[in-house]
Amino acid sequence: MNFPRFHVFVDAGCPALTSGKITSWVAPSKLVAMISPKSSQNVPPGSESARIIRSWRTRHGAIQPEVQIVIEGELMTGFLLGLKEYITDVYQFDNSQAVIQADLFAQLDEDLNDFSCAVSQASDALDNFIWHLKEIDPESAYLDTSVPQEAEAHLFGGSSAVSEAIDRIAERFVFKPLLGPAEDKKAA
Repeated sequence: MNFPRFHVFVDAGCPALTSGKITSWVAPSKLVAMISPKSSQNVPPGSESARIIRSWRTRHGAIQPEVQIVIEGELMTGFLLGLKEYITDVYQFDNSQAVIQADLFAQLDEDLNDFSCAVSQASDALDNFIWHLKEIDPESAYLDTSVPQEAEAHLFGGSSAVSEAIDRIAERFVFKPLLGPAEDKKAA
């Protein structure tokens, strides 16, 4: 892999993509790859990470299908002028360390996705808990709690409305006549 390496994102509707002009516009730099919007196999190093960076930067807007053009060397003026109105984004990797950093960014994106899924699962779990609580004890079903409050309580040992609700319900099942006076006070 030679550097600098450019990852140029171009609107997939650009007529130059199928005209054969790209190769001549890139020269004397090297055209490494033209990656279609649905392609994910046999992509050069850093291409998937560049796609993830592109996706992250445009996460709030609608993206038209794009082709990623990977170039080793300099971006030639003819290339830039020929595709000017169709270029949607360009990333430059100056060395292998930049590719490693882009790969680490891709890992951060995956980690954030995992975290977001875990938060969503925690929210669903709390909703299920409250639904089941309502079935057992309609009066306790309206807990004054939230996922952040419960997460903090479970992570740092604070007061948990969920645990307190379960404790109150568990006490209902105790057969108190068999308890001695000291144990009866303790159970209450």
